[in-house]
Amino acid sequence: MTNLETARAGYAAFSSGDLDGALALLADDVEWIVPGTSAVSGVFSGKGDVLELWRRLGERDWTVNPEYWFGEGEHVCVLCHVTLDDGEMDTADLFTFDQGLVVKFQTAADTELLARAWPRR
Repeated sequence: MTNLETARAGYAAFSSGDLDGALALLADDVEWIVPGTSAVSGVFSGKGDVLELWRRLGERDWTVNPEYWFGEGEHVCVLCHVTLDDGEMDTADLFTFDQGLVVKFQTAADTELLARAWPRR
């Protein structure tokens, strides 16, 4: 499977609620970066931290629609449209792969919308 195909499989698994399937595509020591000051923002290290983040994200009803896919070597960029009750945003998700697994994820997103949707407690 190419890195682009792996990214597509990850979005499909995550969107269908198959978190184990999505986690299987990540390296054990993956670094997951979400900007801002929301409850879902930060640098998450390892599959356990990422799973906890995904569970936190699941506390809200929201959808992510990948619209454009770009792949070059070890990098895949996905431009997405995200819809929440509180609004909509476009994101740019950058994946870095090593030996077919995601070793780093970083998103560019509307940090104000994230803070409204997932406020710190």
